Amino acid sequence: MKGAEMKAYPTPEEKAAALVTTGCLQAGGPWHVRLHDPQGETVLLAAEPNPSLAEDQASAIRRFLACVIREARQSGPAGNGA
Repeated sequence: MKGAEMKAYPTPEEKAAALVTTGCLQAGGPWHVRLHDPQGETVLLAAEPNPSLAEDQASAIRRFLACVIREARQSGPAGNGA
């Protein structure tokens, strides 16, 4: 496909960063780790009074999720006996 742009998959770290964020639902309220699924649903975890605590937890979840994504990509399509 000469001239056509090939869309690259995001790296496992980029995908994890898009799926795991932090935020505050209201000013002055607690901070949450937010898990976003590809269909648009959001799950709130870890109500923390301090945004840095929520970010620390989110970072750990992102690292874990990136490892899972990387392994899934390396193992190939489901049903291959792995």
